[in-house]
Amino acid sequence: MPASVQKRDDTKKGPGETLEKRSRESSLAAAALPKKPAENRKEHIINLDRTDSELFAVAPPPPPPPPTEKVVVQPKPIVAPERRHSPPPRTSTPTSATPYSVASLQQYTSNFREQNVIRESRLGKVFLAELPEGKLLEVMKIDNPNGRVSVDDFLELVALISEIKHPNTLELVGYCAEYGQRLLVYNHFSRKTLDDALHDREEIDIELSWNARLQVALSSGKALEYLHESFQPPIVHQNFEPANVLLDDKLSVCVAECGLAELMPSSSVTQLSGRLRTLLNYDAPEFQESGIISERGDVYSFGVVMLELLTGRKPYDSSRPRHEQHLVRWAGCQLHDIESLSKMVDPSIRGQCSEKVLSRFADIISRCIQREPEFRPPVSAVVQDITSIVNASREESE
Repeated sequence: MPASVQKRDDTKKGPGETLEKRSRESSLAAAALPKKPAENRKEHIINLDRTDSELFAVAPPPPPPPPTEKVVVQPKPIVAPERRHSPPPRTSTPTSATPYSVASLQQYTSNFREQNVIRESRLGKVFLAELPEGKLLEVMKIDNPNGRVSVDDFLELVALISEIKHPNTLELVGYCAEYGQRLLVYNHFSRKTLDDALHDREEIDIELSWNARLQVALSSGKALEYLHESFQPPIVHQNFEPANVLLDDKLSVCVAECGLAELMPSSSVTQLSGRLRTLLNYDAPEFQESGIISERGDVYSFGVVMLELLTGRKPYDSSRPRHEQHLVRWAGCQLHDIESLSKMVDPSIRGQCSEKVLSRFADIISRCIQREPEFRPPVSAVVQDITSIVNASREESE
């Protein structure tokens, strides 16, 4: 049939017939397409007979957990973080010394100005302090690089030093351990020292006669004897020298820096220079070589100081001829030669004592400066011998 006729026939047919024809054609076309495997197809069936309660059912609640025991946890105490600076000193420290603040000591020493320095040592500078009521104190500012001396160690040291009470020792009355500082506060005794009296006579108006020198030696020896004999273990001074022997106008003696041996540097003398190297000429050979500290080391230092009292010379003097620069080396071998001994005596006291008394004093010195510590006498024996010489010298004067 011609296309024009077919078209006309389609137009003559109703809409229902046309839709039916198109549906059949679509079905035939779909049948001609390749079929997918049945296993990949899942049949989705909607059950229209289910009720709303079945479609939207809520799952039952989970079963309750099994019973557990009640555990009470105690909260841990909150630990404060470490402070950058050392805390203030403990108030429970068993000591009679008074704790001072850094601020108060700065006020009393005019902010630790150099004009207030009254002496120096291996440990640090000593400043004169004046309290508001006018009382004078001495404040030792201990060098403490990198916190070398901990607060606890320092407070233990303070407790020990506060027990040292003798007419010939400087009395500790206070301390400070704030903000890394290590400060010791003493009663002020005198600005003058034995070192000043022997070597700065123009500035210090002190006449050291022979009898006065014997009294200085006796009082100093009694201070060392007290440290060695009255404590267990014995207290070693370790820094006994004329700069730590304080003298007032009546030539009364007070030994400073007692009980501070633990703070002394133990470096070999070869590692030091200047003033520190000179100071070590008072130290025993075993300390200079190995850092060994003992009571016999104090005896050696005492012997050097007595030799200085006898000769008026410093333990080391570079201005003298080479063979006379080291006092112990030069004088040690001449102490038993009465002719040489008479020549080495300080010119300012020549003729003030007999050769017999002079020889006995030289013999004490010789025993004290022995190189081997076991050959040195205990300081108690030295004090006994000096007492005998003082009595003999007094009898000669009468």
